[in-house]
Amino acid sequence: MWIVTSYSGLRSFSPPRVDNAQIMLFPDYTLAVQRDQTSYMHLKRRLRAVSLDYSLLFPAKLRIVAEGKAHFFTMPEAAWEWLESMGRVSGWEKERNPPALRNRCGRARRSRKGSGANVEAAAHAPDVEQLIQERQLLRNQRLRLHSLLVKGRPGRTDSQSWAFRNARR
Repeated sequence: MWIVTSYSGLRSFSPPRVDNAQIMLFPDYTLAVQRDQTSYMHLKRRLRAVSLDYSLLFPAKLRIVAEGKAHFFTMPEAAWEWLESMGRVSGWEKERNPPALRNRCGRARRSRKGSGANVEAAAHAPDVEQLIQERQLLRNQRLRLHSLLVKGRPGRTDSQSWAFRNARR
């Protein structure tokens, strides 16, 4: 049987164990912690590219193992400087953009308030207004054709036509 207690109450005792396995309890995973962890995103890609072992510890601490030693970093900038001093990441300055300026694919993130990046992206994207107008035109043509087919049949009343039209939706 499980007994539910508060997190602060559990911290005062030794960590709970189930079947001789220690259960780790962490405080809430907040948005600030998530932002801090995503700041390491580009750095983790480069660490994979140069085949260095790393792990992201809670809340936002990066552990890099190089030459048998573990190095800990609380800021991504410090980790970049350390990697550059080792000569492992020369020429990767453009990848050092913070994640706030890039999306998950590494492309520049578009602004939502009509900045130059948004206008440039709109030039390459299909014209949304034109697609909406074409869709409305096709819908209107379909409705006109349907109404001609339904109302044009002899022996149907208006209520029967209405029921026939709405039964297909």
